[in-house]
Amino acid sequence: MAIVDGRVQVRNWTDKEGGKRRSTEIVADNVYFGDSKPSADGDGQQSSAPPADFIPDFDDSSWPV
Repeated sequence: MAIVDGRVQVRNWTDKEGGKRRSTEIVADNVYFGDSKPSADGDGQQSSAPPADFIPDFDDSSWPV
C-alpha cells in the first residue's frame, strides 16, 4: 500500500500527427509506503510510515473495494 501526498494534473497536448491528446498525471510531493507482507522467515524489510500528524484530505469510503 502507498499513500501519495500531491495532486492530480490534467494536460491537453497535440501529438506529432496533429491529434489532440489528454494526459492525467499524478504529481507526488511525498510517497509513503506501507508495510509489506512479512516473509515466512520473518526477514521482511521495514518501510517508512506517514507522519503521525498526516490527515488525508479526501473521503475514500465511496470507492469500490
